[in-house]
Amino acid sequence: MAKKKVNKKSIKEIEIKRTGGQIALRGFSYQLIYSCYIALKFLNSDNESIRFEGIEDVDLYKSTLKNSEEINHIQLKYSLGKQSADFFDGILKNYLEVYLADTHNNNRKFTLIYDAEISKGNLSKLINRRLDDKSRKYWIEKVEKIKSENSHWNWNGFDFDKFYNKLEFNNLRKDDIINEIDKLNIQRFNILNSNEGLFRNALFYNIFHMAQERQIITKLSLQKIIQDTIDEISKGSKNPSYKWIDKIDFNTIS
Repeated sequence: MAKKKVNKKSIKEIEIKRTGGQIALRGFSYQLIYSCYIALKFLNSDNESIRFEGIEDVDLYKSTLKNSEEINHIQLKYSLGKQSADFFDGILKNYLEVYLADTHNNNRKFTLIYDAEISKGNLSKLINRRLDDKSRKYWIEKVEKIKSENSHWNWNGFDFDKFYNKLEFNNLRKDDIINEIDKLNIQRFNILNSNEGLFRNALFYNIFHMAQERQIITKLSLQKIIQDTIDEISKGSKNPSYKWIDKIDFNTIS
């Protein structure tokens, strides 16, 4: 009887292969950092609000003078590797499901914010709006495949070009977003005395918990986070909250 082959993998080899949690944390840290940034940049009036973990990672809502609502559904993607067209497959399907469910679909946009290297090819042409006949055919076939797998969606009158015009793409590096957070804190709330890191981390803490509950943040609730942080800092290091707003170095999460 042949001897059963023994698995000789070391604990270190097993550990190296189990990277799923690390990859997920990298993606979530990018999403959290961007969520703080867009709250500071977007929430400038009572007509604007943001929902975290709603239809997409971040949903922006803006009421217009015509008593309608402009909505931007934002998907966040972070990757250390070079990405090709398959990188967009799941995102494309999610965007199409929402686009087709809204029979008017005039006031919705769909944005991909990413920190990743994109290889030359069909995806880079889509992102840079340089579709030629070949790449255009490639993406139409992608849509047709999604259609065949989801024929119950409302495809009546679907036009690829109209849908494509609803898509936006923006390459934002994580480190650059962190720098922008500090700049916006200073510009909007006159934060001085090298306290930018404390306010940044107070935002991280609060928005992390808001995302867990899929909550909505407004200009008023953003101002409250900042004011609460000012109040806590003014109490000095003896206040318990001083510890949870100590500087967190998100740059170490690569």
